[in-house]
Amino acid sequence: MLNRVEILRFQLVGQRAESRLGSSYDEIVRGSSIKNLLLQLDVWPSSFRQVEVNGGLKHIQPQIKKTLRKQIDRLHAAVDDVKFDRHELRILVRRTRYLTEAFPELSPLSRDAAKSLKGLQSALGAWHDHYQWCQKALVETDLRPLEQAWLSSATTALEKAETQLVGLAQLLPKLSGKKKLP
Repeated sequence: MLNRVEILRFQLVGQRAESRLGSSYDEIVRGSSIKNLLLQLDVWPSSFRQVEVNGGLKHIQPQIKKTLRKQIDRLHAAVDDVKFDRHELRILVRRTRYLTEAFPELSPLSRDAAKSLKGLQSALGAWHDHYQWCQKALVETDLRPLEQAWLSSATTALEKAETQLVGLAQLLPKLSGKKKLP
């Protein structure tokens, strides 16, 4: 929710959006959840490295490889299916990209394929954001003046994503087994 409001802030004029954003920030900053999260994030890298140094991650490498193969097989099926829901595709691309970035040495994706995933995720993300804003404009009348611009941007982003899908399909490694839809 905060991300959407923050983005809309730059496109809307008026105090209404500013006050909503300000109160959301205050809630987050004062909350114990954010403090706990930041503490955990500070500790995590050293803990993870310690486990890695002690050889504690070797037993999970086969599971990571298996998960990556499954994600890529699902991605193959989704890319080959023109009727596959683009929102679901966006999520699948994001998961595959993040897994590949987290474990590049275990991923069968080439650097070009990983780069293509990043571009596709960006285009699908832009489409999804603009689509969601258009949906919000149906409910919030103060957003309606921006609806046509958002609709145009959503269409352009989706067209870009469709073009990038063709390139990604050529870069994906061969399937590990039977194609499976997510």
